[in-house]
Amino acid sequence: MSITINPVFKIGEIVYLKTDDAQNKRMITGYTIRLKTIVYLVSCFHEEYHCYDYELTNEYDVLKAIDNDKESNWSIWMVSDKHSLRHELKAISQGFYDVM
Repeated sequence: MSITINPVFKIGEIVYLKTDDAQNKRMITGYTIRLKTIVYLVSCFHEEYHCYDYELTNEYDVLKAIDNDKESNWSIWMVSDKHSLRHELKAISQGFYDVM
């Protein structure tokens, strides 16, 4: 018996979680194959999530991001220790944050 897998999103592709008000970039890092569906492993900063294809999109939702609380865009500067700040600055340099 052979199974053909046709994922909507490819490994390495940048996606956005439809329900994320901040519209943070996420990357597809793997798949979990179930009997009738594919569960996507999605990484954002140092966390990994399990999502279905209907929860993800490859289009940035500008209106949702603009409507988001503006203070949250600057929360990266409110870190308390040097390790966290270094991690956040690395995320900025890799394009995971849009700095205004």
